[in-house]
This record gives sequence, C-alpha cells and structure tokens, in this order.
Amino acid sequence: MTPIADHEPEVARRVRDVLAAARDGKLSPGDFAYVRAGFFPEAPKRYARLLSGLGDPRRLDLLERRELGDDRVYTYDVVYEKQTLRLVIAIAPDGKLSQFSLRPR
Repeated sequence: MTPIADHEPEVARRVRDVLAAARDGKLSPGDFAYVRAGFFPEAPKRYARLLSGLGDPRRLDLLERRELGDDRVYTYDVVYEKQTLRLVIAIAPDGKLSQFSLRPR
C-alpha cells in the first residue's frame, strides 16, 4: 500500500488523540460505539505496551479510506522514530470508534 492524499485533517487529529490515549492506557468503553467481547481490559493493555516509549508519531500516512455501511474506515501507517505501526480505525456516525486495530508493520 502506498500513501494517498489525506483530505480530512480533523480525522488525523482524532487519530493522534486516540493513539495518545492508547499509549497512556486511557482507552475506555465510552470511546467505542460497541465493543467486542473480550476487548476490555486486555487489548488496551497490549496497545499501551506496544506504544510505550514510542512518544508521538512523526507522521501518519493514510493508506486507505473507505466506507463500510455508515462507518468510515481508515488505514494508516503510523511512523515513529524507531518503528512503524499499521493502524485500522473506523469511526461511526456518532463519532465513536467502531474498530481499532494496531500492529507492527
């Protein structure tokens, strides 16, 4: 996948905020439109460990934007100084997250 133009800077700001919350262990069920069984409390702990010590992203490279039903789904490469992570995040019409997946690229 190669980066595409990002025409939604407000989404990129939201992504940075969500990543900071994940890094700081502050993701909560209230951030999500719905939560799959078993996501809390273990997945946020894994994300906090994954992001620990990385600081703030140097950049977000948007790789894909698509619609799935009434959700907007974004795929990013999140570029840190020492590592790049692949993020898939979906935003429901109410602004809450309907998907959050982060893994090493």
